[in-house]
Amino acid sequence: MNTYLTISSLVNTFSGLLLLSLLFSSRGIDRVKSRFILLTISVIGRSFSYFLWRISDSATLALLYCQFLTVFSIFSPITFLDFCLELVGLRRRMPVFLGYLLCLVVALMVAAGYVVEGVESK
Repeated sequence: MNTYLTISSLVNTFSGLLLLSLLFSSRGIDRVKSRFILLTISVIGRSFSYFLWRISDSATLALLYCQFLTVFSIFSPITFLDFCLELVGLRRRMPVFLGYLLCLVVALMVAAGYVVEGVESK
């Protein structure tokens, strides 16, 4: 099962990179597309961080990759909400701004070591 999860995270990373390259190669970047690009970047970052975390051979690198994984996972829901609201045409700037701000605060807590303190092998 662990091998499957590691391989699928790498496949998700490459699929996301392909999607991102298609998005950048298409004509123009409007508001919906820019929100989708942010969502795609958060998914790519989460998948690649998970892959690196699974294959890391030292506890220090595993902790770093786990923190990256956590930060990208924190930003995924708000980027998805932002994309969905923009897609349906609802402009809710204040809730989205507050969501990004809250995610930034929690991401800073991750960087300070308050969320992920350490990792160890099973």
